[in-house]
Amino acid sequence: MLTHVLFDLYGTLLDVRTDERSSETVAAFSRWLGERFGPVAARRENESPLGQSFARILPPPRAHGEPDIAPVVRAHLAELIDRPPSEAEVRGAAEHFRASSRRKLEVVPGAKQALERCQRHLRIGLVSNAQWLFTRPELEGSGLDRLFSLRLISSELGVRKPAPEIFLRALELGAALPAETLYVGNDPVDDVEGAAAVGLRTCLVGEARYGALHVAPDLSLPSVAELPELLFGPNRPAWV
Repeated sequence: MLTHVLFDLYGTLLDVRTDERSSETVAAFSRWLGERFGPVAARRENESPLGQSFARILPPPRAHGEPDIAPVVRAHLAELIDRPPSEAEVRGAAEHFRASSRRKLEVVPGAKQALERCQRHLRIGLVSNAQWLFTRPELEGSGLDRLFSLRLISSELGVRKPAPEIFLRALELGAALPAETLYVGNDPVDDVEGAAAVGLRTCLVGEARYGALHVAPDLSLPSVAELPELLFGPNRPAWV
């Protein structure tokens, strides 16, 4: 019997597009820095943009390791303002950089309604490859944050999908059994192969982006909006 559903975020529930290294991003973020910290900070950002610092980050020396950008933002901001920044300043800088680089952010049509219906019957959670400094305000702004009983972002754990650690940690946090948990995502490797490897049921939404699937999902849907009807309708699978 199904008791939990865990969801991927970007591409599954939120449609986002960013450009972290463009001149438009640098200009917009520099303007905010100038307004917040003064012209020296803005000039320094133009000379050495934060997006370039992100591009130089190396992943941890482990399979599917996930670096945390928070120390990078903190060190970069300290160089701009000649003092250690507060944690609120680090969060604010990250949020405004993300906003400067963002070209699109939309909730996938029907995704919020699907989550709300699933929430009435099951415990639902979020397991995503992402940076928490960027994801937190986007979740809150979208109104999706309040719907999840657990949230696990790869930058907090230091490892990203398809590594088994992130799925096992989510099961532990949710007190869930693999066979009673469905993972829903749009990536055939990270979401389907990764979740299936630790015994979760899987649902692939959208089209497979990397050719033939090595592991077939239990469910396949054009959009997450169709998930509730498949899980709770008259033709639901026996394992649900």
